[in-house]
Amino acid sequence: MGNDRTDRADLRRCACTAHDFPAARAALVRQLARHVGELGGRPAATADTELFDVLLGLYDRSPNKVWSEIVRPWMDARLSKLQLVYAEHQALANDTQLLDQPHAPMLLERLEHDRARVVDRWPYEISELEALQDVWGVRLLL
Repeated sequence: MGNDRTDRADLRRCACTAHDFPAARAALVRQLARHVGELGGRPAATADTELFDVLLGLYDRSPNKVWSEIVRPWMDARLSKLQLVYAEHQALANDTQLLDQPHAPMLLERLEHDRARVVDRWPYEISELEALQDVWGVRLLL
């Protein structure tokens, strides 16, 4: 963990744009894709960078810290539920394809902890997001 001055500078850069950390962003996508694949996701050929940027912008940390301090511990704490959701996802051909995105765990974590901002910044039809409420069991604030 850095000193306060470094951490504040890190937060300012992250708050400006998710593109401030291209190597860290790429590393985060790789980590997420690996874990989604291990859970049984059908990894998308390419990540939805628009949605990834929206989600990353909901955190007040650099991509490295998003993974190590928030998303990884969140996934570890919900491993059984994630495994069940992805097992069901494999069996269903018509359920939400959002679960195949590498950043699906970020989306699920933010739906638990920052639902209103996810809904507010959602870049697509809200029906896509609504499909996750049944899969994950989180009601949206609509």
